[in-house]
Amino acid sequence: MVSRAASRWIAAVAACCVVGESPAFAATVAFAPTAPAVASTTAGTTTAGTSAPAPGESDRAEAQRLFERGSDAYNLGRFDQAIEQFEQAYELTQVNALLYNIAQAYTKYFEVDPNPAHLRRAKVMFLNFAKIAETSGEDPRDARQRLPEIDRQLAEFAARQAEERAEAKRAEEARLAAERIEAERIAAQTRRLEAETRAAAELRYRPGRLGVAGYSLLGVGVFGGIALGAVSGASSSRLQDQRSAESGLPLRASRLALYDEHIASAQALGYVAIGVGLGLAVTGIAMIVVDATRRRRPARRVSVGPGQLKLSF
Repeated sequence: MVSRAASRWIAAVAACCVVGESPAFAATVAFAPTAPAVASTTAGTTTAGTSAPAPGESDRAEAQRLFERGSDAYNLGRFDQAIEQFEQAYELTQVNALLYNIAQAYTKYFEVDPNPAHLRRAKVMFLNFAKIAETSGEDPRDARQRLPEIDRQLAEFAARQAEERAEAKRAEEARLAAERIEAERIAAQTRRLEAETRAAAELRYRPGRLGVAGYSLLGVGVFGGIALGAVSGASSSRLQDQRSAESGLPLRASRLALYDEHIASAQALGYVAIGVGLGLAVTGIAMIVVDATRRRRPARRVSVGPGQLKLSF
């Protein structure tokens, strides 16, 4: 039979657990401790049962204090502290009702800290409470009725987690796609710039032999014409100055005619030099234009091979 002290402790804790329907302990099931100390008397001999002995006065007082502190923490929403206090009280007394309280605190803890580990712990506590209640003849239906709700919450949490992971994956794929598109755009732009640079380089004129000859003629025509024109002009001016210096002297008609002939020759040489230089410059420019046109035009050649004819000139 259950000892008188153990019975009083069981009744006190059970009353604390259900009195007032406080938020911490909304269940109205009858709570019972786990296998209290049982004594049997045979032939005047008292032997203890296999279960743990009933808690002593000091343990009961400490458990009551822990229970009250846990209740206060529960009502203030400090569910982690409430769980800690209830667990310590259970370790001192092994009163089954405290398992229910721990499970209830874990379910509330999940509401403020949505960690599925809290729900899994609550499920374990409800199951342990129900098993012990069945063993001791109590009604475990309230605890077992909580299990489907916990399973539903765990399933919803898992679904949300899966959706969040899928959303994160889609966002990552979208980001990678955007980066890939941007990289392709930059690569295309780079290729276009390179192509434009090559095209500009191909269009840049690099003279061939005809162009070199044209530049040479242009240089000879310009600088040669200017040089010869300058020489002829200087000669003509010097002859005129010399004739002017001798104008005060009596000069024969033959000498005057000689001066006029030389001055005319010098002037004619200058005109010829300018004409020749201009002609050479024009010829050089024409050769440069022809060479540039040929070099900028796609090369075309003619070649004949087996089964094919290629024209390229």
